[in-house]
Formats: sequence, structure tokens, C-alpha cells
Amino acid sequence: RALRRSGVTAADVGAVALGATGFRGLRAPEEDAVRDVLGGPPPHVLRTPAVLGETYSASGALQIAGLLAAWRHPGAVPAGAAPVALVTSLGDDGYCGCLVMRRA
Repeated sequence: RALRRSGVTAADVGAVALGATGFRGLRAPEEDAVRDVLGGPPPHVLRTPAVLGETYSASGALQIAGLLAAWRHPGAVPAGAAPVALVTSLGDDGYCGCLVMRRA
């Protein structure tokens, strides 16, 4: 739904910042959902919790910061990657969210 509302397709997505990797048992469902939406594995995956640990309510902001930093750092995201990224969040309470970001 987030892709449709943003007017982009799965082919436009060059990176995904996954959020549930810090929660036990939620990594696989989040990755499966992203794979289903994109029609295959994401071209580039950022795992903020793997670097920072579990940041709870700050995780979304830190995922966005990590994505922005990756876009600015040469080589962090493969050259020629599509200019759209997804920031996903899946909580242990069942809530999920997705932010679509476009590189300027």
C-alpha cells in the first residue's frame, strides 16, 4: 500500500532499511513480507539494529538516519541502485509500518 500511495513500483526500490531484526522471531516475517512485496530479495538491505542494538521507540528515526548516511557515503549503497528506499518497522505487538523515501 505504501508503494502504491507513493506512486512507485517495486522496481523503483533500491534499498530497504529493516527494523525488526532486534526483536526475537520477527526478522523472518519482516524479510518475507518485503520479499513478497518486491517480488524477490531487496537489492540492498540496511540493518540498523545489527549495528546499534535495540533502540525501541527511536528505531524508526535511526533507520532513516542510517539510510540518509548510506546514501551520502560512496559505496554504502551499490552504484546505480534505484533512488527509492523503504524503511520498515515491525513491532512485537503486531503493528507494522513502511516509509517510502526517494533520494534527491
